[in-house]
Amino acid sequence: IEAPILSVEPERIRFQIPWDVAPGPAVFEAGGFAESEFERDSVEIPIERFAPSYYVDRKPAFVHGDWRGLITESDPARPGEVIQIFLTGLGPVSPPWPAGVPAPNDAVHKITAAIACDMAPYKSAPARAVDVLYAGLAPGTIGYFQVSVQIPDDEGGGFLTCRLSDGAGNKGEFDHYLNLQQ
Repeated sequence: IEAPILSVEPERIRFQIPWDVAPGPAVFEAGGFAESEFERDSVEIPIERFAPSYYVDRKPAFVHGDWRGLITESDPARPGEVIQIFLTGLGPVSPPWPAGVPAPNDAVHKITAAIACDMAPYKSAPARAVDVLYAGLAPGTIGYFQVSVQIPDDEGGGFLTCRLSDGAGNKGEFDHYLNLQQ
């Protein structure tokens, strides 16, 4: 199976696993091209239906709803704000979209999994549901998803947790602590 390469760095290669690859062990091979100075190498990697990761360029990719920038400790989200989360690993979309091709700006490709998000002041505290407004391919990107959620008006901050399930026993989860402006 060919996987589109998204970036190459000295210590890692980022690639998009095509949607139709079944969960389980897979062998990834790289290098060894005719004019390459790199040796051909392979490694077995586990493939999961969901493997959410919200880091882009090694920074949490949580963006303010007005698109002014990343949500940070010095520029926190506000209660009631719609925020955008950019991440990888949310699985197939509908309608299907080819791997390695930028998502269109004029069409919606939602994830096929069910997604539910909630917030709690700390991990073991009772959680409150958070509205998920959109979960699908991020327009103009290759392999990135956008999840848009609205923080409750009276939320004081805490762990935002989102859970994915496809009804076939495959599950995934991501969470992140959000400081909110008071």
